[in-house]
Amino acid sequence: MLEQGAEFALAGDDSSDVVFGSDDGSAGSVLPVPSPLTATAPLLLHTQELSWEALEHLAVALAVQVDHAVEARPFGRNGQAQDGVDVVAFFASGPAAVYQAKKYERFAASDLRKAVLPYANGSRPFRARRLVIVTTADVRDTKLDLELARLRGQYQDLVIDLWGRQQLSDMLFTLPDLVRRFFGEHTMRVFCRPMPAREEADSARAAGRQELEDYSAHLDVYLRGDLHELVPLTLADQDGAERVSSAELAAWLRPGRHIQVVGASGTGKSHTLTHAALGLLQAGWLAILLRASVYEGQLGSSLDECVSPFSPHEAQVLVQAARQRRLPIVLLVDAVNECPSRLQERLIQQVSSWCLRVGATVVISSQEFVHVPAALSGARLRTADPNPQQRTALLRSHRASQAANGPVEADCAAFDTAFELSLAAQLAQRLPHGAGRAALLEAHVGEQVQRVSQPTVARQVLHRWALLMDERLTGWLPLAEARRSAAQLLAAQKVAVSTVEEVLEASMVRVRHQRVEFRHEWYAQLLAAEALMWRSAGVPELAGELGRPHRRELASWAVALHSDPEAVRGLLRKLYKTEVLTEALRGRLGPLADEAVLAEARQCLQAAAEAAATSQVVCTDSTYTVRPAQSWSGYEQAVFHAIGTTIRDGRLLEPLARLLRETDQAFLRGAVQAARHRPVVSVSSTSTEGPGNQSLPSRESWRSSTRARSIKSVSVARAVC
Repeated sequence: MLEQGAEFALAGDDSSDVVFGSDDGSAGSVLPVPSPLTATAPLLLHTQELSWEALEHLAVALAVQVDHAVEARPFGRNGQAQDGVDVVAFFASGPAAVYQAKKYERFAASDLRKAVLPYANGSRPFRARRLVIVTTADVRDTKLDLELARLRGQYQDLVIDLWGRQQLSDMLFTLPDLVRRFFGEHTMRVFCRPMPAREEADSARAAGRQELEDYSAHLDVYLRGDLHELVPLTLADQDGAERVSSAELAAWLRPGRHIQVVGASGTGKSHTLTHAALGLLQAGWLAILLRASVYEGQLGSSLDECVSPFSPHEAQVLVQAARQRRLPIVLLVDAVNECPSRLQERLIQQVSSWCLRVGATVVISSQEFVHVPAALSGARLRTADPNPQQRTALLRSHRASQAANGPVEADCAAFDTAFELSLAAQLAQRLPHGAGRAALLEAHVGEQVQRVSQPTVARQVLHRWALLMDERLTGWLPLAEARRSAAQLLAAQKVAVSTVEEVLEASMVRVRHQRVEFRHEWYAQLLAAEALMWRSAGVPELAGELGRPHRRELASWAVALHSDPEAVRGLLRKLYKTEVLTEALRGRLGPLADEAVLAEARQCLQAAAEAAATSQVVCTDSTYTVRPAQSWSGYEQAVFHAIGTTIRDGRLLEPLARLLRETDQAFLRGAVQAARHRPVVSVSSTSTEGPGNQSLPSRESWRSSTRARSIKSVSVARAVC
């Protein structure tokens, strides 16, 4: 038993020995005593020793490494008005955050109030919704806690956090590099107790052949999960010199041959890359499949997340093991266009650097070719529309129990992409007559939500998720947040929370890596557009919502989903987007939009023909000038653009022919007028040639092609502008 006056020191105290003494305080003999069972490192860092500049730089580092900011930097310099901001941080999704650095020995409730008010009541630079007060002082104080709660209640639109000595120490415990940088090597070794170098080396060597095989096997099983068979489609080289079957992409790939595969949404790029990854795994490659939509600014973290469900090792450990065994490495980066635009260049640069370091081959998919550094230059392939044989193969593949011929082929004539054809085949005869893309996806979503116990509420949950993704410019939500937001909606409507799990099992939703996403971006766009329609009071409000820059792709869905002809016409006129009008003229937005736009196009062509009938077209230095000039609205100009784009379809031949005739006459009148001012050259008013080789271009040269004449007619109609 220990003496009553025994003294001892725990780890972290200045003493290193355990000394036992008598009650009278006289010195006793020093006895060897075993180390205590619990030997903790110091719990708190000496943050008060940091200079103000060091604290500011520490806030920058923590914004990146703890809060996962894409970019963080000090705001302004000494002497400048900073409006309560020392550091600003930007994120891949969501608003910015601002930080204040406060070097204090003691930090009281009044100090907290003085720190918060300049920003909360000021101009709020960067429109940040989070303010973090970072101080070197200890903030364990009941008065501070109460003041923090009061300020949070007063400014509910602003998240207010307080980081003091204890919070900083807890965060830095797992960040030895930052502790070394700001507190020194010795403090890092004592405070963080890092893994010895030998253990780190052993861990790095832990991934052997069996671990690589296990990773590949687990990834193979996961990718095959609900993967449909691959119907071979055509990938054409950018220069047209080579054509590759999508089924042969894995065999066509060679170490060091980087590839970009591009195509419009729905053309099967992701499906092709998934099958290519399976082929490469079977061929002995180490394959890592990265969905670009989940990239948040740090490639290493994204790669670790990609491999974590299939291996206990980090991505770099697997890569090193593959290199030691001379196995080829491939990184497949799917859907770069779905990566937030502000991060796309950063992603490509980091992929390039990583590729150079590890000697990997890179396959990228996107909607358009991506500008890449020289290190990633290689083959550039574009998806081609399915030919008749491929269309038939797609329909048969997705309707294995029925023959894909007769009325099914006719019902699918409006669909061009592999994804559309796959859905159309599944829905068979259940599609409405003249259905376009929106009606196709609407029918599929409708069938899925009907399988849920509360279909209407399930649709509202999908709406909420789609709008959250739309507002954050991202293609996914954290699973916990998706569940929480859905539960709030269900609770408000007194519906069982179990409905959330039913929605998560719907075929258009996918859950992976603790994220919720839609299986195709079209589902997200359709549901976001439908949600905006449900909550908008009328066409003007809906047009205003759709007019926001990031919602450019939602307009076509909203037009196609409307069932009121007047609403469709009003929405088209409010938006006057050329791409929407073009899609409508091609019959892809349903019969109502088709009828409305066709009527608007005829009306615009008639007005242009009437204007041309009283005009003259004069050519000067290859520039056409229409006199008298006529102004056209932005909507009418968008209609003319759409007409010019769809001329080949031949749906407006009659009004175009009239416009063509009137344009010819306008050119003749212009030639006659020009000749009157040039007495040296004579011209007959009935002449079919120009007044001279040097005066006007030959009318026969631009009349040689019907399509060329039609395009010029539309150009003149716009320039009667």
